[in-house]
Amino acid sequence: DNGVRDGAEALLSAGDVVSIADISAGKLSYLSAANSDKDGDSFTFSAQNTGKGFSAASTTTVNVNPVIDGV
Repeated sequence: DNGVRDGAEALLSAGDVVSIADISAGKLSYLSAANSDKDGDSFTFSAQNTGKGFSAASTTTVNVNPVIDGV
């Protein structure tokens, strides 16, 4: 499955929490679907400041450049 993954390669789902330490350590990644003909994907997220609630939702778009396999 394509999507945003944590450092253990688990696909993140709505409501999952990722710490700033994990983000700073580069433990988030994006894996596109194999053999996809899509040029991109997007996901929506919000940030939480402990004790102050969540930010408004934001959407990030990931551009994926297709490559020809086996060349």
